Amino acid sequence: MREAIAGEIRRTYQEGLKFKVDALQLSNALYRKYPHQWHRLAVDRELPLDENSIKSIKFQVKLLGGNLSKLREHK
Repeated sequence: MREAIAGEIRRTYQEGLKFKVDALQLSNALYRKYPHQWHRLAVDRELPLDENSIKSIKFQVKLLGGNLSKLREHK
């Protein structure tokens, strides 16, 4: 499951690059967490992204609610 999610993240990122769109809002995340690095890397107030910009993908999945008890009842 982790590989499938990581693959979907990569595909979304690649599709965004085709249209010159930051589909994952990576520039915004970097600006909010590390503004000095964003200013150092940004060109004309945009973060230049390419296919080599993502080296690894780390994520956590947190299920909230979701009516899991109802799913168990139907099995």
